Amino acid sequence: MRIYESKPPPIRKFVFDSLFVHDIIVMQYLLCLAYTAFFTFLIQRIVFFEVPGLSRKTLSAIFILKIAAGAILWAIYTYKYTDRSTSDIFKYFDDSKVMYDALLTSPADYFKMLSGIGNNTPHFAKYYDQMNNWYNHFNSNLYNDSHSMIRLNAFVRLFSMGYYYIHIVFICFLSMAGLTGIYHFFVDRLRDKTKLLAICIFLVPSVLLWSSGMVKEALIIFFLGILLYAFKKLLDGQMRLVSLLVISLTTLLLFVTKFYVLVALIPALAAFAWAYNSGIRLTFTKYAVVISIYILLGQLVRVFIPAYDPIEVIRIKQKDFLHISTAGVYLKNDSITVFIYPSEKSKLSTTDSTNYSIKTGSHFIYFKNNRSDTLHGISKSDTIQFAFLHEVQETGSKIYLPMITATPLSLLKTTPVALHNTLFRPVLLGKQWLINISSVENWLILCFVCCCLLFSKPLKKIDWNYVLMGFTFSLMMYLLIGWITPVLGAIVRYKIPALPFFLVAFLFILDYTRVKILFLRLKSGSHNES
Repeated sequence: MRIYESKPPPIRKFVFDSLFVHDIIVMQYLLCLAYTAFFTFLIQRIVFFEVPGLSRKTLSAIFILKIAAGAILWAIYTYKYTDRSTSDIFKYFDDSKVMYDALLTSPADYFKMLSGIGNNTPHFAKYYDQMNNWYNHFNSNLYNDSHSMIRLNAFVRLFSMGYYYIHIVFICFLSMAGLTGIYHFFVDRLRDKTKLLAICIFLVPSVLLWSSGMVKEALIIFFLGILLYAFKKLLDGQMRLVSLLVISLTTLLLFVTKFYVLVALIPALAAFAWAYNSGIRLTFTKYAVVISIYILLGQLVRVFIPAYDPIEVIRIKQKDFLHISTAGVYLKNDSITVFIYPSEKSKLSTTDSTNYSIKTGSHFIYFKNNRSDTLHGISKSDTIQFAFLHEVQETGSKIYLPMITATPLSLLKTTPVALHNTLFRPVLLGKQWLINISSVENWLILCFVCCCLLFSKPLKKIDWNYVLMGFTFSLMMYLLIGWITPVLGAIVRYKIPALPFFLVAFLFILDYTRVKILFLRLKSGSHNES
């Protein structure tokens, strides 16, 4: 009898490994197809996806298109931008494995971390310390709460076997449901423009791409769409108790995921509800009153609760973004966080890839507490150890952002730059092809806006409540993003939840009949010439 070695010969090992990898790939594709078929079945059967002007087959086709867009986003961040530690579509997915693995050794810990109930004791530090994104590198949290995405990925892992493609299918279904909820909110007043409405909500390229990846914007769209769907049902007197429960839950989820979306949404919905229930008279006045009260409440918070001063939060968050968008290396120990510029990396010494020290006599920048102050220091000893936080690579899309001081006048002065950055940039073609695609999209949006204004309805026939609701929410979002974000690539992604509202607001202004008449005249003229 021939006895084989426990370790196969190289050629046999190669064959075994190849077959194993092949089986994994086949399993991923089969699971992906199975979940795609399952969610497509839900779209065909659930009443929620029965919408005027769009067949279920069309919605299913859009869902498949979103999965394809998610695969494209995966390819971009797999082959073009390869640092998984800084890629939002991967970094929360990778961190979620730590949480999911707890299910195998301590199921109680997994469910506590997943629910957020009883998970803040020192016992859980052994999990969180292994994650790169559970703790904020900066203490202000207007934008950067990563817990929701890590938890979502850890939950999806129950079904995905750790295959990222399955996570794409799940998030595409959630964002599809959110976009459908937004469509429900507007369609009753746009029955003559359902195709244009579907394009503005589902098929804008940046919305299609970024709402199809494992990023916060896709989750925000889901919460936002379900909240608006329930809100409209409540206003129409339908499913009141269920609607209130859904509104409460989605409001809480928006609060803990991206607070600034909720900040922009509250005045828009408050004014919309007032005008919706009291008739069309004085719609502009109602919105002006609500927004004025909202601003006044912000000022009262500044006076009576200084720790939550909205302007100070914006100022600190802007400074945080400026720091994390500046190329360099971040290190941390128990007392300070240190920043080293790329040109100064030679001042660092390390014995491994996680612990660093700064050479004696070297200059560096450091932060304390909430990092509201940037301090300069000189290393007096090369024995002090720092843990590696992350390294920021140079970005080609960084833009000028005027610094905000903690005064209302400072916000007012920077408002034109903030709106210009979010509304009109990028518009020029450059070296980054993703930015170039956004530039083309911005030009198309500008053409659409001009068309809506050129072929507008008479002022008395415009449903100003929906127009002002769309503008209030989108422009407040654009302001918050523009005040804080110094990177064009980030601006393009952050404004995704607001973009459909901005476009639909102009759609209410458009007189589609005039456009059709012009198109028929042009078509008739071309036939006559031929």
